[in-house]
Amino acid sequence: MVNLFANVAFFLMKKITTSFLCFCFCSVLVLNAQQTVFDEVRVLYRSENAGGLLIHTNGFGFNYRKGKILSDTKKRFYEIDIVTLKHPKEIKKFNPYKEDTRGYFYGKKNAVLVIRPNIGYHTTFISKQTAKGVAVSLATHGGVSLAFAKPVYLEIKNWPYDSHEMVVEKYNEDKHFVDNIYGRANVTKGIEETKIYPGIYGKFGLNFEYAPEQDVVRAMEVGMMFDVYPKALPIMAQKYVKQQNIYFNLYLNFLFGSRKYE
Repeated sequence: MVNLFANVAFFLMKKITTSFLCFCFCSVLVLNAQQTVFDEVRVLYRSENAGGLLIHTNGFGFNYRKGKILSDTKKRFYEIDIVTLKHPKEIKKFNPYKEDTRGYFYGKKNAVLVIRPNIGYHTTFISKQTAKGVAVSLATHGGVSLAFAKPVYLEIKNWPYDSHEMVVEKYNEDKHFVDNIYGRANVTKGIEETKIYPGIYGKFGLNFEYAPEQDVVRAMEVGMMFDVYPKALPIMAQKYVKQQNIYFNLYLNFLFGSRKYE
């Protein structure tokens, strides 16, 4: 399900980005021809807070950012992302010999959650000319990437299958196969065995802010991001796929928030 969600999200991300860029380009042409401005008085706010849904090609999650408005075209943000991170080779499977089994990702050793505290700067290069216009900014962020890897536990039923005994075991690629794996265990199982893998993080994107009100934030941000770890993340068993320490992703971020004077 997660794999399907990521594929659909990636497809929608490309479609939405292309359509939105075309819309922004046409809007800029029209606005330049009209040379209109806000009817209301412009106010320089001092702070901005926003958060929302963050979708990337290998997972999804949420983020929150708090920023200071430095000038008409410059903003500085302190941000935190909390997202899932999967290996590109993950494939969901079910036990082919029994019914009523739970889905699992064959070969997956650890489930990974990433927390990214970071700082970013936004530079506006297309300002709003009307209340219905779109402001476009270049967003650059960098910071720390903390990957929390929790071991995957599975429900295992060994031979003979007419036995009612079901055990929960940490996934072992040398003894657990499609015929004796009955599905994933409770997601909290093994949480005390979680290990932290520190790394660095960066992202570059375009932020499209389209709220008609000056004190309201409604934005869509698209771009690319990367996580780099000194040690490869053991998401998948080395027996099946090569472990990675660098993850590049495209992302789509929907943000909602407000601006204040203080």
